[in-house]
Amino acid sequence: MIALAVMTAQPQFASAEPSKTAATAPLPVDASYTLDSGDKLRVIVFGEADLGGEFVVDDTGFVRLPLVGQIAATGRTVRQLE
Repeated sequence: MIALAVMTAQPQFASAEPSKTAATAPLPVDASYTLDSGDKLRVIVFGEADLGGEFVVDDTGFVRLPLVGQIAATGRTVRQLE
């Protein structure tokens, strides 16, 4: 089983201002939020600690994961990427 947490590059609300904790703590994202370049993903692969970690959606819209390789992430929701 794989679980994802997202640390978004863009604020979720127009009034939100970046804070020091935003870069290190996962933000709650709406189920309809779609990933974009600059978003950070924390990937947890249960029973396979070496395959998890923090990964960034690159400028081309892809995230590169160990063993799996390159995956298109931009425009997908967190659930779709899972």
